[in-house]
Parts: sequence; C-alpha cells; structure tokens
Amino acid sequence: MSIQLFPFNLSFQFALSAFPYLLPPLASLTLSRHFPAILPTEINMEQPLALYRRFLWEDNHILVIYTAGLAKLRASQALYNAAYDISEAFFSAEAQRGLEDLIVAATLATESQVLRDAWGWTVRLPFKDWGIFCAVEPDGRVCGRLKPLSPQAADDVVGALAVQRMNEKSPLRQSTLIPRDEQPHLLVEQYFDESEQLPARIAISHDDAVMFLSMPDAHWDAVNALNEDALLDLARTLLSDTTDDVPKQSESPQDTAHAETIDRLRKQFKAVRSGDALSKNGLKFMHEAVFYYDCRCDTAQMEAMLATLPQHDQEALWADTTTLTIECPRCGRKHDIHR
Repeated sequence: MSIQLFPFNLSFQFALSAFPYLLPPLASLTLSRHFPAILPTEINMEQPLALYRRFLWEDNHILVIYTAGLAKLRASQALYNAAYDISEAFFSAEAQRGLEDLIVAATLATESQVLRDAWGWTVRLPFKDWGIFCAVEPDGRVCGRLKPLSPQAADDVVGALAVQRMNEKSPLRQSTLIPRDEQPHLLVEQYFDESEQLPARIAISHDDAVMFLSMPDAHWDAVNALNEDALLDLARTLLSDTTDDVPKQSESPQDTAHAETIDRLRKQFKAVRSGDALSKNGLKFMHEAVFYYDCRCDTAQMEAMLATLPQHDQEALWADTTTLTIECPRCGRKHDIHR
C-alpha cells in the first residue's frame, strides 16, 4: 500500500480555512517534524553546488543577494530525482515553472538572513488544482513538491501562502498570507514586505537570479521602479568588478567543486580574520553559501511520521499488508516500511 503525508501545518485557524483542499487523508504534520532543530551538517560535496553571495550596497543601505549558479541548482535537482525515480512530468508546464521559481526565490531568501533558519514555503494559488511546497535547510539543502489538489480547489478565488521558519535558538514562526500575485517569487517578495516589513525585489533568469532587500533607511527608489530585466542588469553591473576578489561560479554544472569551495572559504575566513570586508563598486561583500537539491528524509523519519497517526488509523493501514510505501512529503522519495 502506498500512502502520502503532506507537510502543511494547519494548526492555525486561518490556515484551516485557507487550505481546505490541502488536508491530507491521514495526517497533517507540523514543520517541527520536518525541520528538526539541528546544527548544519557537512555539505554533500558529491552534488553540484550553486554559489550564492550576499553584499551590502552601502550607499543605498540595500542587501544584494546574487547567484549565477542556477544551472547547478537544476542539475542537482535532476540528479536527485533520477536517483529516486521522482517525476513531476504529469503536472502542467505552468506548475513545474512555479516550483522552480519558488525554489530559486526561497534560496535567495535564505541567504538574505544572517541567522540561517530552516524554511518551509507552502503555496496554493487561486483557481489552481495544484499546490507547491518548498523547504530550505540551514546546511544548504533545498527540495520541493508539487501536489495535486481536489477539483474543487480550482474554484477557490483566494489561495493561500504559509511561511514557516525555525532554528535551534527560536521556536517555530508562521506567517499565513493571502497571495497577491500568481508568480511564486513575487509571493516571496510579499512575505518580506508584509511579514518582515522589509521591501524586497526578486528577479530570475534562466542562468542567474538576484534579490534586493531593503535595510532600515534604505534608498529604495534605486530599485523599486525597475522591472525584472533591469534588476538583473543592475546586479550584473554592480557585481562586474567584484570577480577579482570573490571567486567566480565554476562554469560546469557537473563539477563537485571541492577546490573552488576550499578556495572560497579560505578567502572568506581571511577577510573575516583581518577585519576587512571585500568591497568594490559600492558593494561590501558580506557572506556566501552553497545550495544544492537534496532531502534529509530516511525510513526512520517516515516510521516516526506514521507513528503520529491514531492507533486505529495505523491498524487500518496495516490491515492486509506487511509493507507500506510512504512518500516523503517534502521531496516525493518513496520509502518502504515493513511491519
């Protein structure tokens, strides 16, 4: 028997009303079960690693988060899905673009923060019969799911956005918003604008992406009126003179990046020890990190999730079988559980 457990936290009354078509048949599990409070683990160096960098645009008091590593991020996702026979091909091209859009925007959002949280993003757009979930962990792992919804979902004119964050030092925080746009990366902008009170702009191309995040007393006019192509052009111009000081993204999406990662970390640690932040073209280099597509799920976690069900539900599932196949609610990988 194959069952699915889906990671939407419906503990808040608004969420209960906002996600009527996302209620799973068996259980709704909180983010704390999917994002245990753990220290970041060692980076999986066998995966293609996408380099993200964070700068402070000093004159304008704006953070700039940039990556030219989207090819690597897609490559790591393709490798992971191929390894575990995961496919989103039966979803529409629009839904698949939405998932990719959210993954990129969510990783930019993670790198924008000094304290690395575990993030969960849940999106259901108006008039769509599918939903999106994306998770980003402190160690740079990111994964996501498309979820088919009931036909009634296509009649909902509101939709919903739920964002959950936690780290080892703070409890779970949740924001639930009504989407004001149908593009997932613009919903990430909405979260920062409405929940964090920090305006943000995000632009994504096939190869690179940028996030501008307002700081207190920012000169936000520098970016607010620009369209997305202009935002990317601005980021590329600002970053054009930084490559001598901050190592460039490797060109091959298949590189395992051992040497380049070591070189980057040595340079970053040297700057920190000397007290000198790398600064050029008005940008002060603040931090960099790598992201890759992966999920922490394993059979033990699926067994623990199953154990949260009421005993009579567990007995009903095991009634005529000695093996259950459970899909990870975050990535779609299947795990067999034997009684």
